[in-house]
Amino acid sequence: MPKNNTGNKNLQKAPSSPKMGFGEKIILHIKSNIYNILGVVGVLFTIITYTSNEKTYGILSSCNKARVPFISFGWNRFRIETKNGALFVDEGKPILGVILKDGKLFVNAILRNKDGVLLAEIKNNEWSFTNPGMGLQKNYNDNAIEVKDFYGNVILQIMYLGDTVHIAGVFYCRAGQALIISIDEEGAASFDKLKKGELDYKKLSKIIPIFTYPAVAHQGECPGCESLEKLISEREVNDSTGYLVRESPIEICNIQSFKDVQVK
Repeated sequence: MPKNNTGNKNLQKAPSSPKMGFGEKIILHIKSNIYNILGVVGVLFTIITYTSNEKTYGILSSCNKARVPFISFGWNRFRIETKNGALFVDEGKPILGVILKDGKLFVNAILRNKDGVLLAEIKNNEWSFTNPGMGLQKNYNDNAIEVKDFYGNVILQIMYLGDTVHIAGVFYCRAGQALIISIDEEGAASFDKLKKGELDYKKLSKIIPIFTYPAVAHQGECPGCESLEKLISEREVNDSTGYLVRESPIEICNIQSFKDVQVK
């Protein structure tokens, strides 16, 4: 017997809403999250703006006033007379050194992070960054360059001063150990070692910046250059001044190897 539908003749089934396509879902998602998306875009724009304004390579200028291959850590000088001009090595491979040619000093340096990843190189005064996306900041002019890590600590500082070149920095070995060379306000150097995996922020933050940041707004501004130069140049020097490194460079990746070269 057929069902009696006369009582429901005024009730009609609501039409089902059409299924939403994939494109429409994307548009709806964008609309509902527009402010979050704009925020992310703003951050990305800032990052791109900062990184696009920074060169990843350049050349440091050295005037032809040098007679001796000196490296200065503040007013503490090392006279480098090793075969390849290396002062510090990592299992025999140079990390930091200087050579003298036609009265000019040419720096060679390797910059790594705590995991041993190569960040930057300086070859005969030509600097280049192999991993510019590692959160590094740098500022530089014709005679100096300074690099900060992601946390704002200075990890490299090089400044040419005519007859010598001042250097400070955090020099990591491939295995993770590090030597930190910092300069105090009176120009005296200190040398601190870090074992593999050690993060001593008190030591890592000891290097005093000489440039102004952010570099994108203060390119080449180095208010600390003049005072640093004054500290170093006030010391009376001659061609025999400093610690002589002649036969072999210093193996800094052996924790014990640096104990006899402490600068007081």
